[in-house]
Order: sequence, then structure tokens, then C-alpha cells
Amino acid sequence: MPFSRSITAIMRKRYSCRNYLKKPIETSQLSALQQAMQSLPDGPFGILERFELAASTDEDRRVLENLSTYGFIRNPPAFIIGATRPAP
Repeated sequence: MPFSRSITAIMRKRYSCRNYLKKPIETSQLSALQQAMQSLPDGPFGILERFELAASTDEDRRVLENLSTYGFIRNPPAFIIGATRPAP
């Protein structure tokens, strides 16, 4: 398929943003997410992984303000943060 501009020019011009409502996730849904994260099996090759949920509340919607997403996620109600130990 021929393009009027180079693929790299098209890619540089593209902008993608996820925009969420300014309301926190319901408590029951947060609990379900936390239970699911705690019951995950080990990662590939037996590597231990850890996941934490960082969520805003009605009282403090600004709690996630300093987590950077380079502007492509707006008004996130929560983030799942993952970590693992170095392994071969």
C-alpha cells in the first residue's frame, strides 16, 4: 500500500492517549485485583515477581499525579506496579 509520507514521518506524527474518568475504582474491584495479584503463579523459569496496586481514592485523587506516563495516560484511577529480581 503506497503512502503519501514516509512511515517514520507517520509514526512520529501519531499520538495515542488513554483518558479515564476522574473517579476511583470501586472497593470491591480493588479487592478483586489485589487477590488476583497475590494468587499469581511464579513467572517464567520460576522467577519470583511482585505486584502492587497504587490506587487513588475519592479523598485524594492527586495521589497518582507524580507517576509519569509521558502524557499518554490521563486521569488514571490506579496503576499496577510490577517488580522482579535479576535472574538469568
